[in-house]
Amino acid sequence: MVRHTLNSSLAVCILVCVAGACFAGGTISGTVEDSGKTAISGVGVQVFDDGWLSRVKLDEVGEDETDANGDYSITGLDAGTYTVVFVKKGYAVHFEHTKAVTDGNTTDVDATLNTGGSISGNVGVNDTDTKDVNMCAMKNVWPRGIGVTDANGDYSIAKIEVGTYTLLMTYREPKTGVQVHDIIRSVTVTKAQNTGNKDFSVCADNSIPADPGPPCRGRLYVTARDNSKDAAENVFCVLVDPDGHASIRPDDVCSASETQKGPILRNAISVFHSLPSGPGFEIKVLSSSLGTGSKTKVTLTNSANEEIVTVKR
Repeated sequence: MVRHTLNSSLAVCILVCVAGACFAGGTISGTVEDSGKTAISGVGVQVFDDGWLSRVKLDEVGEDETDANGDYSITGLDAGTYTVVFVKKGYAVHFEHTKAVTDGNTTDVDATLNTGGSISGNVGVNDTDTKDVNMCAMKNVWPRGIGVTDANGDYSIAKIEVGTYTLLMTYREPKTGVQVHDIIRSVTVTKAQNTGNKDFSVCADNSIPADPGPPCRGRLYVTARDNSKDAAENVFCVLVDPDGHASIRPDDVCSASETQKGPILRNAISVFHSLPSGPGFEIKVLSSSLGTGSKTKVTLTNSANEEIVTVKR
C-alpha cells in the first residue's frame, strides 16, 4: 500500500514536471512589426542582462529569430531584469530596457521597427582629416550605432532610432599609443533625417597629461585605488555624464609592474579628451582586481583632471 502510494505520487510529480512546473526560469516572448503593423520575420532577438558590467561587455543570455508571424520566444531565463535588442537589416536597432522576468512566468515584449535617422560629421587631428577613427552613438552605456571615418575623415552612423545620444569618438594616438575619447553630448536624432556637422577636432600631442589648451577643453585621468592606497589592475569603467549617458573606456589599467610606455600614466584607467567642462559627472568602476566603486559629483575643468575612485576589495 505504501509502495503503491509512493509510485502514484512519483507519477503525479513527473506529470507536473512535464507540464513545466519543475523547470526553473522565465520566458520573454512577443511580436515584432513595422510602423504599418505588418509582422516582420527574420528579426534577430537578443536578451542581455541589465547589470552595468553585463551591458558594457554585452553579456548575451538568450537569442531567437522571429518567425513568419513576427513571433519569438526565449526561455530558461533567470529571474531578473533584462534588455531585449531587436536587429534586422534595413531597420534601426530597437531596444526594450528593464524587462522583469520571474520564474515560471512569461514577460511579453513586443517591438515596432522603423528606419530611424542618422548622424554624420568629420574628425580632424591637428586639423588634418583622419581615417579609421571609431565612432559610436551611446545611450545609457548601450552602443546604439557605430561608424568609422573614411579617407577624408568623414563618417556616418545610419539607421539610429529617434532619440538623444552621446556621440563617442575613440582615437588612438600613434606615437604614444594612448586611446583618446572625445564626446558630444545631447545629439538628437529625428526620423528620416540626418543630424549633420557633428565634427571633432582632436589635439594629439606627446605631452600627456599636460593641459592641451584650446580647442581641446580638457582631459580626464582616472585612477582606482582601495582604502589602503593599493592601485587596482584590470579596470573596466565608464564616465556617466549629467544627461545619464555613458562613455566607455575599455582598455585595462597599466599595472604597477608594467613598463611605462611613453607618457602614459601608470594606473590611468581613463583618458577622456576634450570633455565639456562642468559638474554632475560620475565615474563608475565596473570591475577591477580590487572590486567595484564609484565617485559622484565630479567636476570637469578646462585643463587636465585627475580623479581617484575608491574601490572595494
